Amino acid sequence: MAAGILLLTGAAACTSTKNIPATISDLTGEWDIVKIDGTTINVPADQESPYIAFDTKNGQISGNASCNMIMGSFDPESAPGTIDLSKTGTTRMMCPDMKLEDMILGALSKVDSYRMAADGNIELCHKDTVLLLLQKREPSVSAAELKGAWNISEINGLNLKKDTDNDYKITFDPTDKSFSCQTGCNNVSGSYDSEITDISFHSIARTEMACPDMTVEDSVCAVLPRISSFGILAGGGAGFYDSQQNLILLLER
Repeated sequence: MAAGILLLTGAAACTSTKNIPATISDLTGEWDIVKIDGTTINVPADQESPYIAFDTKNGQISGNASCNMIMGSFDPESAPGTIDLSKTGTTRMMCPDMKLEDMILGALSKVDSYRMAADGNIELCHKDTVLLLLQKREPSVSAAELKGAWNISEINGLNLKKDTDNDYKITFDPTDKSFSCQTGCNNVSGSYDSEITDISFHSIARTEMACPDMTVEDSVCAVLPRISSFGILAGGGAGFYDSQQNLILLLER
């Protein structure tokens, strides 16, 4: 089913007297995308409701454009009310209906300012025109969902499912934000930090046993420092991405 559009009276102005000046901290959290260029959106069948999340501490955005995951960055030190979201990209999955996603990405590429409406919604604008209307939502995913043990099924393009001789796992403990990893040789461990869907791994260390094949272990140690975000996938797996939105680690329960 194609995305339906309910036409309204036209795009609103960011300079309306009904808007309230906002600072970057007002954007923190997750927001449903409910209107584009003054029109209310309907989501294509079998696709997710689009949303955008702002990590105002680290200047990162994430979310979903109804088909692909949104990832990008902005300057958290920009003057209040101004923001450049042109550094936004997505994952590269194709869906039967890409019209809504294309509209969202096109609008995001033009955003240069924001305002808070009287009802607490956020308006993302280009000059005096409201491009996107955002409505606050409860967080859809957090690092708490990573708790426990996961099977490493793919790392940096290397498919580990075919290796039946070893059991590659990574375990997350959100109480102290630590992780440990079984690689078939040495154990790799360390800590991680996360806000919304941004995640980074730190203090990575491993035991020092020599093994005939250390390919997986070396791959784990090389890929973890490159991870900048994650998402829970439709099938229940967890995908981890680098700063260019490339999937570099895939975990499954």
